[in-house]
Amino acid sequence: MALRLLDPNEGARNMGNLVWLEDLEKRGLSYGDLLGFLEGLHWKCVCSPIHDRDVYTVDDVKGWKKRHTNKETHEITDEDLQRCPEVGAPKKPHIHVYHCFKGPRKPKDVAKYWEEFLPEITERRFVLVPDWGSIVRYCAHMDAPNKAQYDPCSIHGFANADISAIWDASNFNKTEMLLELHKAIKEKRITNYKRLVNYALSTGDVNMIGFVKGNNSHFLGYFAADRQEKCDRAAKKTAGQMAG
Repeated sequence: MALRLLDPNEGARNMGNLVWLEDLEKRGLSYGDLLGFLEGLHWKCVCSPIHDRDVYTVDDVKGWKKRHTNKETHEITDEDLQRCPEVGAPKKPHIHVYHCFKGPRKPKDVAKYWEEFLPEITERRFVLVPDWGSIVRYCAHMDAPNKAQYDPCSIHGFANADISAIWDASNFNKTEMLLELHKAIKEKRITNYKRLVNYALSTGDVNMIGFVKGNNSHFLGYFAADRQEKCDRAAKKTAGQMAG
């Protein structure tokens, strides 16, 4: 996802920055240290899992060239052209971090919080985030099937950041999911909503988990009706035995 770089003095409510894993390691820091740092910021933000299987796409290369094009001459220096990545080349392992503020904040102010932890994150390393839900899903490339896929459950949110977009079930066939779940209910003899939730969680399928969570009234009603039907059959059987 190509995002526009923010000017250090440009205000924005939502912005993001990239953290290179090698920068953390050079300072003796880990991914866990990064999570601890973000938690200590006490503002809403999300952090992706480590992206260690990404490769440069055509759009990535176009975006790279655009960022390195001189705004006045509209040209790229020979030195930058030599550094320009090729389509299909592996990217260095990295982590996406996105921040959500109540009002506009400037990159130069946000960068100050990174100075002691990771000074490589300068005021010129921040991009504008136009849509929060989309960027949360991008942390796992959920809407980019041409890119490496990561576990949405490994996206971390801090300070009650809204990460509900990862459960958005709008991009798959809901009817097929309903049929699949009712098949599982029958084959695995699932008799209540708790067991269904545990089954969905065990699959690790974010769409299934979100569907079960978002349609709890349907499944609660189904299990209640199923229990009543069993009670009715038992009562009818008992009544028949007594009559005989």
